[in-house]
Amino acid sequence: MPQYRKLYAKIARSEDVNEMPSDFCRLLWVLLPLALDREGRDLDNPAWIRAQLMPLREDVTGSMIEEALTWMAARKDPETGLGMIERYEAKGRRFFWVPTFAKYQGDTSREASSDYPAPPPKLMQNSCEGHEEVAQRSCSAHAEVTRDSCSDADADPDADPDAVAEAEAGAAAPDDSGSNGDGNIAELFRLVEKAGILVTQASSEQYIAVLEDDAQGDMALVRACFAEAATTGSRPHPKWLRSVVWRCQKEGCMPGEWRNKNGGNRAGASPPPQTPENYMTPEAVRGNALALSELPEGWDSEHTGHA
Repeated sequence: MPQYRKLYAKIARSEDVNEMPSDFCRLLWVLLPLALDREGRDLDNPAWIRAQLMPLREDVTGSMIEEALTWMAARKDPETGLGMIERYEAKGRRFFWVPTFAKYQGDTSREASSDYPAPPPKLMQNSCEGHEEVAQRSCSAHAEVTRDSCSDADADPDADPDAVAEAEAGAAAPDDSGSNGDGNIAELFRLVEKAGILVTQASSEQYIAVLEDDAQGDMALVRACFAEAATTGSRPHPKWLRSVVWRCQKEGCMPGEWRNKNGGNRAGASPPPQTPENYMTPEAVRGNALALSELPEGWDSEHTGHA
């Protein structure tokens, strides 16, 4: 997620913006570029968009975002026939693309490359044909489609360094496969929100990776993990969820049904309190990983069985 995007002054005089059905729709349009990748694409999922752009707004619902996106998609440019956003499907998932993104955001080539599939070639072609001046300067060929993006010529010297580092580290967006993925993702973020966790774009992608890659889309397992976190007072961040999912898969059980080496049966159970009896044998000392220097005052090597 970039640290900033450009906002042109003429947006205040835009007929499209002024004719939007609500101020919420206008606000979403202004914030939307912050959620888009370098090609102006994003997942077409209201829960995902809310998590990125309005994580603290408890009054914002998925239906409000969906209504705004639907209006934007229906608002067509008479020259290109494209909407303010174009919605499309690829690999069983829904995405959207802002055709004017490159025109107003300039060169975003220093940002992390897009991991979302490109829109259908016909949409890209219409976009470039509708903006001939931009197309002649900056439409570039792409290996997967005829034209992958239209970029303005003004290089942005302040491109997000975090995005560059993320690209160099090989960070990738979650896999786009999976059945009923959008419904599961929406429920996943409801659980995250209920747990009181404020998500970032990075953590959002990690949560989705846990659901789709680690849990293999098993929403019942993920739901049980959040319930386990609530029971044990654990914080269900992505790393914790992944460890619980892996253990459940390894032991063929649901969270809390296993028995750990200390005799507990919960994911977050604490080991039994240490007492003098725990120190009476070398096995106990080794089992608890305690150095002799950590033993209670008054207990020497004679009590541990060591010379």
